[in-house]
Amino acid sequence: MLSGESERSLFNYAMVEIFEHEGGLCDHPKDPGGLTNLGICLRAYPKLGREGIINMTKEKASELYWKDYWKRTIQPWMYEAFPCTCIMLIDCAVNQGVSAAIKLFQQAVGATADGVIGNITKRKALGFSDAALCDSVCALRALRYANTKNRDTFLRGWFNRLMSVHRWSIMYNATAYDS
Repeated sequence: MLSGESERSLFNYAMVEIFEHEGGLCDHPKDPGGLTNLGICLRAYPKLGREGIINMTKEKASELYWKDYWKRTIQPWMYEAFPCTCIMLIDCAVNQGVSAAIKLFQQAVGATADGVIGNITKRKALGFSDAALCDSVCALRALRYANTKNRDTFLRGWFNRLMSVHRWSIMYNATAYDS
């Protein structure tokens, strides 16, 4: 079992790539999240208010991503068995939603996509290699993007992000064990 430090290290590794794609302040009229900074949007966090979003820091965004995205999407057995896939999933949760990330993971393993990762999903997942599962989640994310309402505006950027996150995910195994 990985220690809490290893879990946090994997999360921090993922956050480096996520922050590459979740840049600064943005208020694109076609983005349903509205005012967004470092990927934290007013729609998801109305209690922060405009000022809270405008003044968002990487530290505060990381806290929110840890509590509201990582902990709601990634279970301990998942980061232990599938660190590369977890990087792909946390980026999915941030960009496409926690529910979407969980359901895409379930689809990737051939389980019923009900949004609840239980024993059947776990059993099916453990039949995959990390690389194969990461590839499958990546492909399913691409399909979801291709069928998203705002694809005409954002599709190229989403696909660039997806390929970059995929490379970052696969590189994790090489960097994690070279130290």
